[in-house]
Amino acid sequence: GRLAAAIGWAQKRVAVSDAGGRAVAAAFEGPADGARSMRPRLWALLEAQGSLPYRAAVALQRLYLRLLVDAAFKARFAAAFATAYDAAAADVHHRPARPDRTVLALSVQFLNREHCVVPLVEEHGFLAAILRNLRRCVSAAVLPDGRASPGLDFGRYAPVVSDLRYALSASPKVALRLVSDAQLLGAFIEVLGACQLVDP
Repeated sequence: GRLAAAIGWAQKRVAVSDAGGRAVAAAFEGPADGARSMRPRLWALLEAQGSLPYRAAVALQRLYLRLLVDAAFKARFAAAFATAYDAAAADVHHRPARPDRTVLALSVQFLNREHCVVPLVEEHGFLAAILRNLRRCVSAAVLPDGRASPGLDFGRYAPVVSDLRYALSASPKVALRLVSDAQLLGAFIEVLGACQLVDP
């Protein structure tokens, strides 16, 4: 389809030269829904990743990996990732994550860098998004009577747990923000409470 053709064109441009890679990266910055849209294409694609056909999602994932070697694109990608985190994480609420298709698998490319993580936490509410989605994942794994669901699969929430671990390990500023912000700390304690009956 058109999406597969566009991804194929982009992969060829990236493979040819650094200039081609920069041109492809710039193409992601355009508006997703026309000139009046405030949503960049990259943000929209990250939100839609879970609903894409498998082959298209895998191809797009590989394209992102090629582009993430560029520091400027990595910074833009990280910001879009944080903004689209609810939609990206929702995909793993209902099924175990496949590393070759979920954008959550790409977080290790930038969450291990302090200069990437701190702006996400301070400007994009990234810690709150992680805790919110971890709470949803864990809640879905607990039955109404408080017992762990017999169908619990760690793959459904492992990527979100990893993102929290990466973020807290990247900089002491992130951990300080967690314990000094009453709302964030409260959300973290709620997650810990919900985890009591969940077998990791």
